[in-house]
Amino acid sequence: MKDKLLARSGSKRHKILDGKLVVTLKEPTFLDMQRAAQLLINDSGIDLSDYWRYAFANWVESTEPEMSTEELLRLTPEAGKALSELLPSPEEMVEMLGFSKAKSTPSITI
Repeated sequence: MKDKLLARSGSKRHKILDGKLVVTLKEPTFLDMQRAAQLLINDSGIDLSDYWRYAFANWVESTEPEMSTEELLRLTPEAGKALSELLPSPEEMVEMLGFSKAKSTPSITI
């Protein structure tokens, strides 16, 4: 029962880009998500680049071929998109934190 409450300590391998890249990802913890949220939502608004920089650096455990964090940050748009689809999205982050979309109210003509 306790296992269902804890982030997996093991990692999960994924093949992307028709097997050209294999990534091993660790499951984010609640505190990981909180830290990522701080980078996503800051005083200037929303910063997706800081969020993905954190996600790639902290949730990608290894790659085949082997890549450093700096190399991961230089992935092509196609490769970066494929990798980002395996990680919690900014939208999931906002939902997890309990934010909701503003409900529009009907305008009243005076």
